[in-house]
Amino acid sequence: MNILNIHRGQDTGGQGWRLADAFRRLEPEWTFRSMYRPNAFVYIDYPTDLEWEPDLAMQLYKQADVVHLHNGFATADIFERHRFRKPAVVHYHGTAFRTNPRAFLNKQEQRRSIGLVSTLDLWLIRPERLEWLPSPYNLAELACMS
Repeated sequence: MNILNIHRGQDTGGQGWRLADAFRRLEPEWTFRSMYRPNAFVYIDYPTDLEWEPDLAMQLYKQADVVHLHNGFATADIFERHRFRKPAVVHYHGTAFRTNPRAFLNKQEQRRSIGLVSTLDLWLIRPERLEWLPSPYNLAELACMS
């Protein structure tokens, strides 16, 4: 399985890196790459899997079996102008989804995509149409901090 986690915005919570790291550790036979725009406005300098580079993003999008999008389909729309529509999961993280969940869920249904949420309060909005995917922290690394 070849998964591309991609977002044209910043990775403000370090989700991309943690997801890529989790797949490397727990599903090594799968390819999971993560690419976000530079974190210019993020105060925590999270590690990144791949730096944003438009040509590489297009190449990886073409090669992906499935794409993992964030906060809607705007990133996918960029690539779909070139007719590279992919099966997708869309991961919602906060205020935009809370403000107008109906619009996000309608688009998710039109695209026949799976909806993920990062917090339980988001999941409670429509638990029958959403899956909770908390940030996959490496517990062994956390344990070393105590």
